[in-house]
Amino acid sequence: MKRSHLAAHPYLSCNYWAPSQDTCVAECDAAWHLDLPTRERIWNLFSQAPEPVGYDPRIVPGWESFESESFAVLRLDPWRLRVMPGSVLMTGTGEVLVWQRQE
Repeated sequence: MKRSHLAAHPYLSCNYWAPSQDTCVAECDAAWHLDLPTRERIWNLFSQAPEPVGYDPRIVPGWESFESESFAVLRLDPWRLRVMPGSVLMTGTGEVLVWQRQE
């Protein structure tokens, strides 16, 4: 993702699909955090967390440390979440769940 694009349009949609046809979408405000203290804190959260959440970020090419120019933190704050079980699509049963942040 280009930093300039996100600076002009600070929104991001994250989608998930499962073979069972379950889907979910998160509509988010998005913001880069490029300061070294934040980058170090988030780097350590991932590198020190147990699997499956934790991993060594250095496996990503160009990310030798939290100080690497290509490493940045992207914060996502959801304003709308939608979960649709595959059963709604396949059999007409189940419930679509929607949450929206109160302004």
